Amino acid sequence: MNNQNKVKRFICLICNRVANNPVEIICGVHNNQPLIAGKYCLSTHLQNNNGKCPVGNHDGCNYHQSQTLQNQINEFDVLCLTQFEQYILDIADEKKEKENRNVCGFKGKIGNMNTHLINSCPLNKSDCWFKGFGCDYSCQKKYLEEHLINDMERHFGLVMTEFKKMRTIINKQQIELGTMQEKFKKLSDEILMLKQQKDNIFYQIQQVKQEIKINESEELKIDCNENNGNTQLLQSNTFNFDLFQSSAKLINTLSGHTDYVCNIDYSVFDDCQLICSGSSDKTVRVWDVDNNKQIQSFNGHSGYVCCAKFSQYHNNNNQNVICYSSYDKTIRFWDFKNNQQLQVFKEHTAAVYCVRCIDISLLQNDNKKNNNNK
Repeated sequence: MNNQNKVKRFICLICNRVANNPVEIICGVHNNQPLIAGKYCLSTHLQNNNGKCPVGNHDGCNYHQSQTLQNQINEFDVLCLTQFEQYILDIADEKKEKENRNVCGFKGKIGNMNTHLINSCPLNKSDCWFKGFGCDYSCQKKYLEEHLINDMERHFGLVMTEFKKMRTIINKQQIELGTMQEKFKKLSDEILMLKQQKDNIFYQIQQVKQEIKINESEELKIDCNENNGNTQLLQSNTFNFDLFQSSAKLINTLSGHTDYVCNIDYSVFDDCQLICSGSSDKTVRVWDVDNNKQIQSFNGHSGYVCCAKFSQYHNNNNQNVICYSSYDKTIRFWDFKNNQQLQVFKEHTAAVYCVRCIDISLLQNDNKKNNNNK
């Protein structure tokens, strides 16, 4: 196929085969000899022999990769490399069945070998269709269908195993998503609660400002002894906080609420001084001032309690009742003596910040008297 004398000029001096990526060896010790080695062979030899010349055990050689030599080698006519390897296997195993075997008839230039092996060689091997699921089998295209049929059950098992893995991953991600949703809901609830607290504080600030404005506009007047016909007026003065601070002192402390107190009210029942308090801890509590203790607590609200007042009407009718409102949009009446909720008003569509109980029975009685006198 090729002139043997011509081929000998391109034999690698290390592996004794036609050099792949030929490298010229330039050396003053043996400069009369045309020396060629394949690039890979030469690199391996130099690495294993401390850079010594492949011909003689000495240093100082120069190496030059030659494209000209490679172009000449590319013009050699060769058989298909895969076909050649199959020939070698057939020689080593004479008993192996050789009938119906694919044969590649390629005979061409070395320079065209890679293109042939990649695109057109019938002896090329194909990967199994289920390689992505774990089957590493490869064979010539001719035998691939047979493999797919014979290993169908195994391939199904590989697909099911991969499916179970994916389902496990999906379930794990769904659990993580659920956990994240719960955290998000919790954060949303906390944000809403903070907003409610902010609104309540703002409302209380507005109330305080209004009370201060009223106190500043009023004059403090004291009527003296009217029997003597003399009325003395005390000159009105704006409240002096510094004077109050210097003379004020702490008389008592009532502890029990777990959050800040929004409102308190004072009244006397059966000669007993009582204070009721509403708090952001969602409870209403009643305190015995004389004995410095809590005597009752109610926690029926789902939002913090904005305002709590003793009911004047019920007090005049010998009932111990507190009226209070909440951020949960309700107003409630509570018989704290018997610890019983009496009434709930739910018609509000937003938080109820303030309540006030007025006994109008006296006005009704006066109206009846006036009507009878007519």
